[in-house]
Formats: sequence, structure tokens, C-alpha cells
Amino acid sequence: MMDESTPSKLQSGGKISASAVAARASSAKSPSRSFFLRASDEAQRMPLKEKFVQIYEQFFQGNDPSVGQPFFWDELFLLKVNFQFFKQAVGERSIDELMALKNTFNMLFVRCTTALGDDNPVRVLHALETLQAMFHNVFAKRFSNFGFDVINLLIGFDQAEERFRGLILGLQNLIRQPQSDLHLEHTLRLLSIIATATDNINQNTFVEFLMVTSLFDPLVQIFGNARLRALFGFHTLFIIAVLTCYMKYESANPYLTSLSDLSDEIILDGIGAVVVELFDERNRLWTSRAEAARPQGLLGSLSSIVGHMFVPSEDVGVKASVSTTGAVLLALYETVLHNAHFVTVLTHTQVLDIDKEQASKAAGAATPAATPEQHSRTLLSTFFTFTSFVLADCNETENTSFAKLCLIILTNVTEDQHANAYLHNTNVHAPVCLHKPAMRHRPASTVTLPPGPLAIGLLDLTIEFLTSHLRRNLQSNLHSKCLGIVHRMLCYQKKHRVRLSYNWKDLWIAMLGLVKFILVHEQTIDVTCNVYGLVDQVINIFNLFVTYGDTFLPDPNSYDELYYEVIREQTTFDSLYECARKHVREQGPHAVVASKVATHLINIRAITNHFSVKIDAWTRSNPTTQLTPEQVLTIVRDNYDTLTLKLQDNLESYEKFSENPAELPFITQVLRNVVCTNRIASLHHDRQR
Repeated sequence: MMDESTPSKLQSGGKISASAVAARASSAKSPSRSFFLRASDEAQRMPLKEKFVQIYEQFFQGNDPSVGQPFFWDELFLLKVNFQFFKQAVGERSIDELMALKNTFNMLFVRCTTALGDDNPVRVLHALETLQAMFHNVFAKRFSNFGFDVINLLIGFDQAEERFRGLILGLQNLIRQPQSDLHLEHTLRLLSIIATATDNINQNTFVEFLMVTSLFDPLVQIFGNARLRALFGFHTLFIIAVLTCYMKYESANPYLTSLSDLSDEIILDGIGAVVVELFDERNRLWTSRAEAARPQGLLGSLSSIVGHMFVPSEDVGVKASVSTTGAVLLALYETVLHNAHFVTVLTHTQVLDIDKEQASKAAGAATPAATPEQHSRTLLSTFFTFTSFVLADCNETENTSFAKLCLIILTNVTEDQHANAYLHNTNVHAPVCLHKPAMRHRPASTVTLPPGPLAIGLLDLTIEFLTSHLRRNLQSNLHSKCLGIVHRMLCYQKKHRVRLSYNWKDLWIAMLGLVKFILVHEQTIDVTCNVYGLVDQVINIFNLFVTYGDTFLPDPNSYDELYYEVIREQTTFDSLYECARKHVREQGPHAVVASKVATHLINIRAITNHFSVKIDAWTRSNPTTQLTPEQVLTIVRDNYDTLTLKLQDNLESYEKFSENPAELPFITQVLRNVVCTNRIASLHHDRQR
């Protein structure tokens, strides 16, 4: 505190001498000044409150400090927002106490919305932060009637639609013409907070306001700007993914409609760039972790490689990464399912790191040239690698959800004729890397497939899962999806007479391995698992090969080898037939499907019975000669003419994917998980403020 002589010292020359400073310090310590702060009170003194806290304490006491102060709000929004104070002030009050402050919150909302149009960027930023603090902390309270009570508290129910529309228009302008990157970041964060207010988005009444005035067009423009896409692409994609899923089948959703109609190639390519960047980033990370774990041998299990693949190691970081991955997968699923134009992005988006190049140029840093492999890699090939890592360890619920969503996306891809044409194009040689999990006879590895059509990579991906995931808690849903993908590809090949140069024996052995496993463990596999449905898919694929294989197998030798494998596994097919008949006789839970299996085995059993007679006859004629595989193939070739098969219907037909009603509960659960993990990440962000 200044003494009485201080003003005169300041007036004469404007400087304070060293002696004056020393005298002031001495007087501050002297007993004559002790009445300002007694020694006994020093431990009890309170820290000085910042002006923001002083003002908002009055607000939370129900007072209005703006009365009689015409410049109050202009000055208030120049003050830095104290998020921790907001959290404490809202958190320590009951619902009833907060509802008593309804007029205060309504006033703050209106003033913040008005400030979004201010010319001063500081006021705009602090208005956004104030809205974030209000919404986030009020949403954290448990309201018995979330819809009415929260809207009434924050906005005022009677004028909610008009006031919220003002907020949306303000946010729309900030997205289209952000005053800075920081303003756009906080705008997107506020939208994210609003969109994730409840675990079940259909119960979030605030999203209904976002449906009335859509933000889809300004949001997707971010994907058309390489710099903004690099900074905010993931966040924008998350918001669109969540809003697209709101009331999809109950009412018109403008975000879903706009996503379906989106045809702007630049924007679609931008969405593809965001998706492929995340997949490529995850693939590099998992590959490096797999390499690091390799010296540990089989003990370096996948639980350490993939089970914790959504890094960083801290729990909150993991949740944030899971949320990003889940949101991108969900957005990719919705886009592939609803947007017919996105097929070109799937097949032609290259991993060129354009966004990173532009970001490096802006920072003045050199960007290493992309390798030829990077220039030839497409979104689909990168997605195959991503899916192989996800499938490698799908024991945990979260990983299983991602694995299933990946396979659903691939199911939709193989139902599209243009995508299938690209998959089977022999002129496309995009490199595909697949991760193979550790098994008893091999360590985990990541292999790059030889150059060839992408269809080969997809077949290898599905076969790897069928082979490496035979366990008593059989994930029949995932196995069924893999078989469905194979069946759709075969239907395309048969229809267009595409002769893919592929070792089909790997597929036949993988499917037979699945059948053998089911026969051995039928009694111990969960009764809710419809194993006969899986087996019926396998038999249907075999029948497709037997009936139409000559139209799409690469050469006659492949067709002969098909018969060889069927004959070699006669015991397996006979056991399957008897098992299915027994299940029907005992009226088991899957008797109807088991009956279909027995019926669909008619041609397989005809083949085994027909050629077993021919082989037995040859053996009797040559008792001293051991039958070789080549001799069996000769017997097969010589006896096709006398084989009689029955033409089966619907071998090349399948039920096209439909989200509603079969997969709607699953997609809803994925969305719920994405929303919850995003909220956890948001809580972590607030703690750091």
C-alpha cells in the first residue's frame, strides 16, 4: 500500500527511488501497519477473487449485477471464463436451486447468443466458452425430465425455438466465416457438447432444434478445405455421424437426407481423406507395436498389441481415441450405406498425406515425398489392413463392435456392383497389408500380399478370420458376416464370369475347418449360437462352386481340385448330415435350419457317394498300388459324365443388407458407446482448463 508521499514522488520525475522502495518495504513490515493484516489472521486470509468469479457469484445468488450498467455485457465477455468455477457453482447446487436461477440462465444464454455476432473476437470466444460451461455442467446434472426441465432452465421453454434458432444461426456464421481457428474449434466443441447431452441421442431434445435448422452444409464445407480438414476433420465427422443417426426411422432427418444426396466430389474426397488418415495412422501404430512385441514370441500375445490398440496408455486417452475411431467407422458406415457417389471415393482416394503436406508447408517444414506404395494405396486397401487388426482380437466388447461394424461396411461394399468391379479389376494393384494373429503354430505377423486385384486381399482377410477364430465361445455373427462377404463376391464373379486367379483351396479348407469344429464342439457351443445357420452358409457356397464353378474358377484343374476336397472330406459331410437329421428328429432349437442343411447336402453327398464307388473299384483293381492324389483327380475327370446332380434354386441370391430391424439395435449401441466415450474425453478436457 502506498504511503502519503507516493503521489508527490510519482509526480516529480515519474520515478520511485531505491530508498523510497526500501522505506515502503520497511513500513509494510512495521507494527504500525499491522492493523491491515494481523499475524494471527494471516493463515485465514482468503485469496483475492478474480472479477469473473465476483460477478458470477452474484448471478448464482440470483442477483443481476448488470442493472444500471449499460456496458456491463461488453466488459463481461472480455473476461476470461473460469470453467472450474462454473463446474463448482453448478455442481454444488441441487436441481431445485438451479431451477430457481432459471431467469439468470435464460439471460446468460440470450446475451451469449447475441455476443456471437460481436466484431470483437475476444467477446465471441468468451461467449462460446460461457455457453460450453453452461451446457456441459447443466447436462451433467440428473434431471427427472431432461427435455422440459433443461430446456426451460437454459433457454426458457416458451421461447426455446426462437432463441435456439438464434444460437444455430450464430454458430452457422462462425463455421462459414470463422474469425480464427480457435473460434472454429470452440464452435465445434459446443456442438459436440449439445449433440452428446444424453447417452441415447433419440432422447436428446436439443438435437431436435438442430434438425429444424440444419448445419450440414456449413459443416461439410470444412472437408473441402485441406487446412481446416487437417485440423478439424475428425471433430466435424464425429458431429455429422451422431446427428445423422437421430430418429432415423421415426422422422425426417435432414442430415441423413443431405448425406445421401451429397455429390460434391471435393467434399466427398475430403471425407475420404479424413477416414483414410485415421485408418493409416492406426495401421502404422499397430504395425510398430506388433514389431516391438515380436521378440517376445507367442507370449507377446495380441492382448498387448491389439487389446490396447486405442492408445495412449492413459484411460482417458484411450477413451478419446476409441471415440474418434468409433465415430469415423460410424460415419463411414452411414456414408457407404446411404451415399451412392461415395463408391468412387472408396476406390480412388489415395493416401497422399495432402493435409499433412499443406500443414508442413504452412509451418515452413519440409515434407518427405510419398512412397510409390502410398501413392497407389486406396481407402479400401487401407481399410482392409485396419479391419485385419481389429479382427485379430475381438474378444472385448468394444473390439467386437468395431469388428462387426467393419464387416458390415464390407458387406455393403460387396453388394455394390461398381465397387465389386473395382475389387476384381486386374489392372488395379493397390498394396494390401494384413495382420495375422498369433496361433499355436505361428507367431503374429503383418504381411504384404503379392500384387493383384483387391478381391484377393478381401478373400484372404475373411479366410484368416475363419481359420484363426475357432473357439468354444464361437462368434457366429462375425463368421456369418465373413461367409456372407465371400458369397456376395462369388455371386458377382458368377454373374459377370470373372475368373479370379486365386488359390480357392484355401477357402474350401477354411470352411471345412469351421464345419469340423462345429461338429466336435456342438454340445459345448452356446445354445443361442445358430451353428446350423453357419453350416448352411458353408454348404450353400460349396453348392455354388459345384453348380457354377466352371463359369468363374480360373481353370479346369481348380474344378477338379474342388471335387477332390469334397471327396476327401466325405466323413465330415456324412457326420454333418447325420447330426442335422438328429437335430431335426429331436426338435432342437434350430430344427428348421438343420432340416435345410440336410436337404442342401444332396449334391455334396451325391458326389461323395458316386466317386467313392469309383475309387473303391480302382482300389480293388490295383490292390498293390497306393492311390495318389493325382490318380484320384484322374478318376474324377474320367467319371464326370456319369455323375447326376440336382439343380438347386437361389444359390446366387442373398438377402441384401438392411439396417432396420435386424442391425438397428447394434448400430444404436455403437452410437451410444461413441457418445459416452466422447463425453469422457470432454470431461478430461475440462479438467485441464
